[in-house]
Amino acid sequence: MNIATTYNRFYRINPLALLKIQQRFISLPIYKVNKTQNHSFSVNRNYPGIHHSKNFVPSKFVPNQNHFRFFSSNPNQLESIYESPLAKAVKVLKLISVSSVVGLTAASPFFFTIQGALPMVARIGLLATTFSLMASSLAMVTWAFKPYVTKISILNNSSTSDPNYEVSNINSDSLLFINTLDFLSRKNTTVVRANTLKKFQETPLKTWYTTSATSLSQNEHELIQNVLKNQKFSLAPENTNYYIHADMDLSPKILSLLKLSE
Repeated sequence: MNIATTYNRFYRINPLALLKIQQRFISLPIYKVNKTQNHSFSVNRNYPGIHHSKNFVPSKFVPNQNHFRFFSSNPNQLESIYESPLAKAVKVLKLISVSSVVGLTAASPFFFTIQGALPMVARIGLLATTFSLMASSLAMVTWAFKPYVTKISILNNSSTSDPNYEVSNINSDSLLFINTLDFLSRKNTTVVRANTLKKFQETPLKTWYTTSATSLSQNEHELIQNVLKNQKFSLAPENTNYYIHADMDLSPKILSLLKLSE
């Protein structure tokens, strides 16, 4: 059985699926389908095993609303422009701080029930001191790494492969997807407009702050929901701080963003 016969049989079972395979894997003309008419299939002499009808027209495929949606690949996708080198270490540190406080809280009842020569007042004082030290450590870690950015992405809606395009497509209206860690070290995605970022001057653990809240149009909101695949995200409010490692080798887009925010 040759490949033409295989496609021939498969096409009779699922013709639309074959068109999708044809678009992705073999260099044959792309067909547009008229969904309002019945199709009578016949063998295409130029491409054995591929059926066609009067309603199938070979043409250059140009996605639009009249075509089946799965024929057009969405060019919009998130492009990573910054990744923190210490993202995993910061996440582990926060997890250890949270788990130590939770573990001490869960074990505190056993601390009072165990028989021993230590009086109750001493046990309470020891537990309170230990808990306060761990809680203060957790508060310090949470405060220090609240603005810590683990990843920054932008919406890349261009299919160009020109390397110079990376430098030029950051502008004041660009939408940034900034990932930070919440209290439980879970990923927190915030959408920030580039023109709302202002660079700090010689401030430790802080690179930017937002001068105003980010707002989205209805089309932008729907596009972001489509790109993030219904993942949760929030819009950056005013006076939100962010920190990146600006002393490392940065991508051209991050350098462009730093210059834009000065």
